[in-house]
Amino acid sequence: MGLRIRGIILGTLTLFCFFAGFSGFFAPEAQGGDFQVWTELKYSHRFKPSKFTLKWSMENRFRDQATEHFTFNTTLGFDYKFFKWLSAGSYYRYEKKKGKAGENRPFFEVVLKTPWKPVVVKNRQRFEIRIFPDDTWFRYRNLTQISHYFGERPVSYTPYIQDEVFIEQGVGFNENRLDVGNAFGVLNDQLAFAFYYRWQRKESGNMWENNHIFGTSVAIHY
Repeated sequence: MGLRIRGIILGTLTLFCFFAGFSGFFAPEAQGGDFQVWTELKYSHRFKPSKFTLKWSMENRFRDQATEHFTFNTTLGFDYKFFKWLSAGSYYRYEKKKGKAGENRPFFEVVLKTPWKPVVVKNRQRFEIRIFPDDTWFRYRNLTQISHYFGERPVSYTPYIQDEVFIEQGVGFNENRLDVGNAFGVLNDQLAFAFYYRWQRKESGNMWENNHIFGTSVAIHY
């Protein structure tokens, strides 16, 4: 596939995703928010020749102009790849926010993606049970991502754009995240570094707030 055709496809899909998928940003006007930094370490191990993959991650988040650590979470689970275009996984996350009780969060997700490269369109459906010491409720998250893989050597790179919508039980739509980023792969993509900018619109009390987040991640694939 020529570069011109790739560009047309990627541009068309990006515009479609922007106008049709980023509906969360039509929420009420939001007040000014905070600059934050989120960092994540991820590890995945494929149990060949099976289609099971073990996944683990650990994340730390910093708020108040990135000066105060306020969230830690860690996630562990398994993913099963049914087809090139369909996978599903079951996970458990523990999350602790500063000044709040810890949260136990089992969740299940289904991932659909186009089987053709280098342009990939992915949709992830996630169903979460949020368990706190005094309450339990359900949350649904829908993420759509468009990416383009450039398999250069020794460093590959994958620019992407994605949008995620949050719907909370008893509340409804209460958060939206729009990301623009790039992932760099080395050692045949067994080691990857990602950098992204996230625009988060989140309901806070009776108001909506904008948070501007710089995120980084290191992923090891074995």
